[in-house]
Amino acid sequence: MRSFKQIEADYQFTPIRANVGSLAGYLHLGGPETKVVLNSTDFHHFDDDENGWFDLELRDHRGFQILLHNALSQSQSMPGSVGGKSAGSYTSSIFPNTVIFGTENLRNDKSLHHMSFELEAAENFFVYDTIEWRSMHGQKDKQTVLDAIRSGAWKPPRGLKSREHASDPADIYIVHKPKTYLNITLEDMKIKVWHSRSRRGLGWTSHEIKITPMIGVTFSTPVSIDQAIDRLWRIKGFFDQLALCDLSIKRVSFSKFKKGWPSADVYLSNEIEDGKKRRREVHPTNVPYSRWRERNQFSKIMESWLAVSDQRHFFRAAIRLSLLRLEKEIDASLITLLMAGIESLPELGGKSGVSSTTISKMADAAHAVDASIDLDAIRGLLGAFQRTSPRQRLTNLANGLFPKSEDISTFVSIALQLRNKFAHGTKLTDGEQSIAGDVARTLVYLCVTYDLHTTGFPIDRKASDERNLLALTSMNWAWQGYKTRNIRG
Repeated sequence: MRSFKQIEADYQFTPIRANVGSLAGYLHLGGPETKVVLNSTDFHHFDDDENGWFDLELRDHRGFQILLHNALSQSQSMPGSVGGKSAGSYTSSIFPNTVIFGTENLRNDKSLHHMSFELEAAENFFVYDTIEWRSMHGQKDKQTVLDAIRSGAWKPPRGLKSREHASDPADIYIVHKPKTYLNITLEDMKIKVWHSRSRRGLGWTSHEIKITPMIGVTFSTPVSIDQAIDRLWRIKGFFDQLALCDLSIKRVSFSKFKKGWPSADVYLSNEIEDGKKRRREVHPTNVPYSRWRERNQFSKIMESWLAVSDQRHFFRAAIRLSLLRLEKEIDASLITLLMAGIESLPELGGKSGVSSTTISKMADAAHAVDASIDLDAIRGLLGAFQRTSPRQRLTNLANGLFPKSEDISTFVSIALQLRNKFAHGTKLTDGEQSIAGDVARTLVYLCVTYDLHTTGFPIDRKASDERNLLALTSMNWAWQGYKTRNIRG
């Protein structure tokens, strides 16, 4: 499975030809600037959907199969004419969201059974001792130690003519066999996390060994490319919340086989890591249950979090967009976005004091006064009495997460006041803009803490910050910063 960077190196400017018509040109991979330029002597209509998206199968100059998925085409340029006849060719510029290399490893309908991917900073979520170091300092009987470690006869490295060099080591490094870290079974898929190993020599004096956690997803039945990518975003969202940032995906592969091999390499044009992006550094101490002995607890919580993906789809979409915005700009629009997500959570609704029977009687009475008004419209308006207010929903979400000494109602009032002003187009003062940034930041962390805590992660206020969720620690700091700048100041 090649990384995005490796694929880019292999396909900088690659000659390609479409499987239909006379289309031929080149493919250039460059993240969001990824582009395919095709020329043809005839006008070609791409079979796009109502939104303009289409798929296109290609082959490179070596005959390898390539698929452009969810691509958009810029208008084709027309050839000139000489003597009333067409001269030159039509040129199409195509911008794909996804490029798949080796589509012969997908099913005939381009569906798949297995997906694997590598996530940025994954090693900080699985702090397992896959590489072990043992010092030989002070060991008098080194041969006995070596025998216990390797359980076999010592074979000196190539180039060492004498066993004396190999039988008196100063340090021993052990790389353990790959292990399955996590096993999670959901209704439509099984998720495994394991580690892969890579090594390379760096001259005669050094050697690099790298252990990388990998995430594999095996689907119970074949899924489409879009369905697989949707599951990838869901799984990634769990780790994004733990890290409080938009983690990059480094490589992805699809396979028609449940074992995942052989596979097709996937290039996600809009997910290329931006080295200039400001990132929060996630540390293993801010990830509860990140140790080997705690992997079962971590697995159960991750399974619980993923199990409610459908119910919390809009809420988590708001969180994801907010985490992206935190790396760029923070304003009152984030409060509006997150409040919309909060209002989508059914468990925050609570019970209304107005029953359906009362609403029905009120509607009938109003209709009796003026029969020209539609009865269903009256019921719809009166139904607002049964809906829990945004204030109560936010209060319900914050209960138990804010420090007990804090007044939740103060935070809720400020957040709703700023949300209402922004939603109605009222310009915020400079002071309100400053407050909005602090409140929005606090609200983002509050929502992440709620999502992780209600699916299993513990909150221990007696422990140090390093033993709690990064989101909870960040929420506390953001709120204290708000009070310092806007209340005490």
